[in-house]
Amino acid sequence: MNGDYLRVFRAFSDEKRLRVLELLTQGEKCACVLLEELDIAQPTLSYHMKILRQSGIVKERSVGPWKYYSIDGEGCRYAQKLLQALSFGGEKVEIKLIRALRKLGEAVSQALPAGEGLSPANAHVPAIADRRKEGTKMKKFAVFSGFLGSGKTTTMMALTKYFTEKHGKAAMISNDLGHGVTLADNRLAQLSGVSASEITDDCICYVNEQLAQRLNEYYDDGCVLVVSDIPGFGVGALEHVYHGLAEKFPGQFTLAPFTVLVEPRTVEMLRSGTDGDLHYLYDTQLREADLILLNKCDLISRAQRAADLGWLREHYPLAETLSISALTGEGMEELSRALLKGEASMRRPDIGYGGREFRAAMGKMCEFYLQYHAVVCCDDFDGTAYLLDIARKVQAAIAESGEEIPHLKLLAWEPEGDFGKVDLIGKDRDILVTRPFAKRCRDIAVLLNGSGACPAERMEKVVTEAVNAVSEEYKLELMIFKTESMGMG
Repeated sequence: MNGDYLRVFRAFSDEKRLRVLELLTQGEKCACVLLEELDIAQPTLSYHMKILRQSGIVKERSVGPWKYYSIDGEGCRYAQKLLQALSFGGEKVEIKLIRALRKLGEAVSQALPAGEGLSPANAHVPAIADRRKEGTKMKKFAVFSGFLGSGKTTTMMALTKYFTEKHGKAAMISNDLGHGVTLADNRLAQLSGVSASEITDDCICYVNEQLAQRLNEYYDDGCVLVVSDIPGFGVGALEHVYHGLAEKFPGQFTLAPFTVLVEPRTVEMLRSGTDGDLHYLYDTQLREADLILLNKCDLISRAQRAADLGWLREHYPLAETLSISALTGEGMEELSRALLKGEASMRRPDIGYGGREFRAAMGKMCEFYLQYHAVVCCDDFDGTAYLLDIARKVQAAIAESGEEIPHLKLLAWEPEGDFGKVDLIGKDRDILVTRPFAKRCRDIAVLLNGSGACPAERMEKVVTEAVNAVSEEYKLELMIFKTESMGMG
């Protein structure tokens, strides 16, 4: 009986689960409807529905790949009896009373007996898995740091797809600082069929609790490996993310090697010792690494690859070093094994976090976000060329000012699902068409996420002026949803 109380209280101990119950009182709902109504990711919904089904209050049926949920009348009557037995004077237990029980539910939600079955009236509901047994399952988490333009998103997407196919279910988290923004990385991953979600408004360095909840949702959904990037410039993530999780949630997660991506161009800059502020940031990231990935190796010769790997191993001897190409898939098996078999060293290198060099470097950096909708009134247009023209104008303006823009991501998609992506990764580098549109466009949603080595006000001015000028040339009408810029110092 006590176990039944605990399961029922746990079902009522979260606002999202209460919202699900309210929706289901209107009738059976497909999982896709619940996802849209709650505005949450698939792993989050799976996590909450598992708890509701285990309480006996909700039942599930499958039709092909689709899952449908509805209220279980028998389970609800039993839950009502349990709640009424707590001397509420026999009053009818409704949602308002359930909300009043929320804090009690939170207190007992983690105290469920291992493997205890439900009462005979609810014998059709699966018993809760023994959490001690679950603890023996692999729950690997890895942070992917590295400088802008090194290919973190492409690598996480390639790894997540490969790992899921070869080793077990994997997922990725995109993280950035924008308030209430939609991230280009997360949207790109979802458009590409990757299991992905986002954490916005703050760095995962400072929201360990939110990160831990997201990780547990993924693990409850069957994930073996979860990877996340780090916003901006990544310095200090080892201390704030890995040590933060280890100290606040001891033993809950197995931390994979702290991974830092670098590309050949960055190695060239490090070897030359030029550009002091950026050099400091590149070097600091690599000194935190347990695992260094030399990405974009498909773009260089074997001789240069060997030379770059040799230099990295000489200057960062405490880290394992691998060469990969996220674009071609080269090295994904070696990377998968390194993350599966390895664990974080939990070193605490002296990187001068918060010191003079750190403040000087970060004080020159900014981040920018723009979300808008663009439509042409009486014709169609080349969406890929449109994004390229914006990138070219931004690149020219930044170059003229003598400043730098390490990375600007330009992602756009049509309502039917076709999408295109362009990457600007420096004022003097070729602009990359990561993915062209398959056909001409009439109506697109656009996301621009970028970082610059310039004042935030200038970054915002340069990008918005470029968007407005190019949109006017293409005779597009714009509806701006979100503009945000911020300095990193």
